[in-house]
Amino acid sequence: MPFKEEPAAGSPPEQQDPPETLLASLTIGGAQAKANLDKVVAGLGLLPYLEPEPSILMNWPGHPTTICKIRAGIWQTDPLKGTKDGPLVFPDPARHYDIHFELQVQQWKARMALFLHYETNPYYSEDKLRSRAASASVAQYYQRREELIRELSAMDEVPGFKISPGTVQVGKAVYDFTGKTVEEVAAWLQPVIDEVACNVNLALYKVELRRKLAAASNSLFAGIATSVNGTNVPAGTASAVTDATQF
Repeated sequence: MPFKEEPAAGSPPEQQDPPETLLASLTIGGAQAKANLDKVVAGLGLLPYLEPEPSILMNWPGHPTTICKIRAGIWQTDPLKGTKDGPLVFPDPARHYDIHFELQVQQWKARMALFLHYETNPYYSEDKLRSRAASASVAQYYQRREELIRELSAMDEVPGFKISPGTVQVGKAVYDFTGKTVEEVAAWLQPVIDEVACNVNLALYKVELRRKLAAASNSLFAGIATSVNGTNVPAGTASAVTDATQF
């Protein structure tokens, strides 16, 4: 009969390492923190049209932050035109934007946050934009931005995501990641990004549709006139036009 070795009496059971928390893997600093954030984003299983960019590390004094931008191709229009210090010109001020998510690991706070941004392409601060671009163009840019924010605000709320407009910010996700594993956070984060992305697509469609209907309405009424006693009078009641506010 072969000898079978028995564990010594009182031997402690073999211990397993606890699962690594998300923040522990993302706040280690340097290139490894960027690689770890890219790995987390790649594992989210986002909608096919969402495209993450390689993470960057911003070493702001006292505020080191790892950032991964996520966007759809249709969320960025043609860039502003102009020289380094000269006037800035919008290719189409009424249709200009760079919309994207920013997944930020704020290392000095040991926390992660998800932001949705709406800004110019490329980014210019509001002060620089107003000082270097035509005031009428800037007004059209901000008008469209406000229209999109109103559309997003009117939609059903995505759990955990709050519409809270700022200088570039449109909304943000608030979540306590303390002690959570990568898998636990991914299970929450992925549907938030996907649902907000769907809302952005729908909001862009509604803004564009409203503008097209308004332009068609203006063109129709401008082109219709009836002769009353030899005078051309706009026929404001001659035709019924779809009310764009119903969309």
